[in-house]
Amino acid sequence: MSDLFISYSRANRAFVEKLDRALQERGRNTWIDWADIHPSAEWLKEILRAIESAATFVTVLSEQFAQSKVCIDELEHALKCNKRIVPILIDNVDERALPDPVRSRQWIFCKQPDDFDAALSALISAIDTDLDWVQTHTRLLTRAIEWEKNNKDYSYALRGRDLKKAEACLTAQEKDPQLTSLQIDYIISSRRDSTRRSTFAIGALALAVVAVTVFGLLFWQKRQEQALTLASNFREAGILQLAANNPLAAEDLFAHALAINPTANTRDRLEQARAKSPRLVWSSREFPSARTITISSDGRLFALRVAGDVDIFDSQTRKRIGVIPVEGDIRVGAFDIKNEIVALVHDKVIQVWKIDSKSQKPFGIFEASDQPTSLSFSSDGKLLIAGLLNGDIFVWDISVTTQSPFRQLHGHTDRVTSTAITKDGHVLVSGSWDETVKIWDLTGSKEPTTLVGHDDSILSVAMSPDEDIIASAGWDTTILLWDIKTGKQLGALAGHQGSILSLAFSPDGRWLASASEDKSIRLWDVQKRQHFLTLPGHEGDVNAVAFLTANGLSEVVTGDAMGVVRLWNIGDLGQREELQTLKGHTAAITMVDFSPVKPLLISASVDQTIRAWDIETRKTVWVCPRQNNGVSAIQFSPDGHHFASATREAFISVWDIDTGAFEKLINYEDSAAIRYIAYSGDGSLLAAGSDDGRITIFNVSDKKILSSFAAHSQKVQGIVFSPDGTLLASAGDDVGGLKLWRTKDWTLLRALAGHRSGVYQISFSPDGRFLLSTSDDKTARLWEINSGQQVLNIRHDSPVWTGDFSPDGNFIATGSEDSTIHIWKLAHQGGEPKLYDFAVLRIFDGPVWDLELKQSAKGLLLAAGGQDRSIRILNLSLFEKFSTRPDEIEREAEERGGLTVQLNGNEPEIVPTQYNRFEPVTNAPTVRIQDYGTIGSQRDN
Repeated sequence: MSDLFISYSRANRAFVEKLDRALQERGRNTWIDWADIHPSAEWLKEILRAIESAATFVTVLSEQFAQSKVCIDELEHALKCNKRIVPILIDNVDERALPDPVRSRQWIFCKQPDDFDAALSALISAIDTDLDWVQTHTRLLTRAIEWEKNNKDYSYALRGRDLKKAEACLTAQEKDPQLTSLQIDYIISSRRDSTRRSTFAIGALALAVVAVTVFGLLFWQKRQEQALTLASNFREAGILQLAANNPLAAEDLFAHALAINPTANTRDRLEQARAKSPRLVWSSREFPSARTITISSDGRLFALRVAGDVDIFDSQTRKRIGVIPVEGDIRVGAFDIKNEIVALVHDKVIQVWKIDSKSQKPFGIFEASDQPTSLSFSSDGKLLIAGLLNGDIFVWDISVTTQSPFRQLHGHTDRVTSTAITKDGHVLVSGSWDETVKIWDLTGSKEPTTLVGHDDSILSVAMSPDEDIIASAGWDTTILLWDIKTGKQLGALAGHQGSILSLAFSPDGRWLASASEDKSIRLWDVQKRQHFLTLPGHEGDVNAVAFLTANGLSEVVTGDAMGVVRLWNIGDLGQREELQTLKGHTAAITMVDFSPVKPLLISASVDQTIRAWDIETRKTVWVCPRQNNGVSAIQFSPDGHHFASATREAFISVWDIDTGAFEKLINYEDSAAIRYIAYSGDGSLLAAGSDDGRITIFNVSDKKILSSFAAHSQKVQGIVFSPDGTLLASAGDDVGGLKLWRTKDWTLLRALAGHRSGVYQISFSPDGRFLLSTSDDKTARLWEINSGQQVLNIRHDSPVWTGDFSPDGNFIATGSEDSTIHIWKLAHQGGEPKLYDFAVLRIFDGPVWDLELKQSAKGLLLAAGGQDRSIRILNLSLFEKFSTRPDEIEREAEERGGLTVQLNGNEPEIVPTQYNRFEPVTNAPTVRIQDYGTIGSQRDN
């Protein structure tokens, strides 16, 4: 495997030779075709194989590169393989000649000779970013291609540990590059082959005993094979749904698999899905021939076309608050921002109704020159904007009586499908079937700015709350993001399998929701440009979506072409019976610590704050003021009344846990940043380890220094007192930096040799017999204290950053850079410790930085924090119910998502259920409004 493949035009060979020499000098293995020969079949095969096996694909962009068919073919193959692509621009290039994914990537500029060193540094940084993942992706790709070339022969399938590692890749959606469809197919097929082999082994075992009870065992075998196959199909489908960020469907599939065959791996995957699942609050029942017309911008109201009427509902009370009998096929409507009026389109006429009025006539009727195909209101409710079938846009001031539009905008060449206007009413954005977005200045007469980038008709546009970003989407199934001031394309969001019919930004602008003909809603992280959640379950095209902003709730309202509206709670992701998620920090969580006496947890973060949490209510109790240069360590005192914190400015502070008030400052004479602190078991001593490798011991009562000594040649990353207080263990960033110190005179007892890199964290077993250490060398190790010997080496796939014992010593937990937490049961057989797999938790979206285990009245709790800025508390005692009460878990999954699993042959399908359906309250007070000028009878009150 080469580090990188360099794709270039022959005209740029001098630059590439210089780049190659510089990379080779820095230990990078490059693949370059120096031979100036005509392409042939064998030559081309060699090029393609080299691209497939390279970790990174580097393009040297120039005018000649863009004109070279060979270079573009190489680039297209790299894109097909989802390779990490790093473009280096050395000359002007026509961007239109390059594929879209390349135009949207961050380029390295090296147009001038003086730029070379900076460009080289940027290139090396890009190559080395998340290198383990890139190499894993490359190895998996080459094996998948080999499998496909050999007609998908099972002998090329993944097995054992390789298969488990590959399945973990399926959920790495935030990683770059992402998996190709071939890689995903390869992993799933490998699991099927593995299941078949397991099933065959079970069959062989049964046949060996057939001589005793032939017919009974054959019957059992057949049933067992069917059950294992069915459970495997459910599990594989669940993994695919997780990879597609559809945790609700995945939860249902895993729950069904667990009920059939309760394996630990399925249980772990189920918890992964539960940690990310939203909740369906309610779903309206289906009305005959109904259709969702519109949802208000704040999600509070929605309008349905039902049996010849337009019915208006309140999404919070679930009551129908208005009925408008109308003639004709009403497909277009809009609420004003205050939810006081609704506009409806019939033919070329727009009728505007006051929702709470008793009048039987609309208070405004506006006729356009062609049929309106979209409607929207300005934020003050005065302007009504209609996009027309012929491509024009009419703007009316509905506060005056005139029926003529005060602005007519001409520019689109086909129907206008969506519009959005700024709060001040000065700028209007429109999307059209002519495949363009236009930005109009309503204050003057200058020509609109036209945004081009879609490959098909645009059906929806939306504007971010800060009015900096425009989102557009339509028939090409892709969302494009634009800078409203410059018109520059900021990114593309792809993933829907059908046309996108509606878009909505969350009130804080962090999320974008998209509704599609593929019957799903997707939520996107706007800043990261990533899809993070799918909302399934609609049976019709989803044509309307809005965020419900009332009462500060994080909820989404969605409506489909069959008139079914659903309300989703996305604010309680990760809140389950066995799992709590605490959110409030704005940066990575560096440390967590349970109170020894109260249901409290403290946390420190890169955001320079300390927070105290009530773990029963999930609320923040208080927040300490921001600490200069950040908080490096925190720890509760043994009596639980206080906690100490340290900063990188070499300050140690003691705080009152009840109030969060500062109590005293311990003077620290060393100027080096403090990395870690630890109380002795009786609370009389406090040890501090610093970046210069020193450990300092303080007397807590008088704050005086008792001892200070050089412990490591690099920074001290962990310290802990033994349970009996006779020893202090320290972990350093020096290779194998793990030492034991006598507390009676602070002299070295012994160094524990074995780790091949720096040691991060350490923890004593409750009985003091063992020490657990975690390291950058991708291992956690267990040491016997009396002998100083290593007794267990626990291997991981990535650096292990944190670890802890349970208070009873029966469990060990470790957290890793690969976002997983491994939990083992610790047993002793013949005096020797043995570890047994208990769980692999994939409940974080980034590296796990710290964790701690605590026994509570409700069970064994695991608290962990990491890079995704969240704290998760898992009750391991409740987690075990997955194996003891699978039927209950299955029912809970169906109820939470309003979904169930049914079989189509042997393949599972997710379908909606009657869970969470509600009947609209028909006897509630309603406003019945007669259509102005309509001929026909009214319905009785």
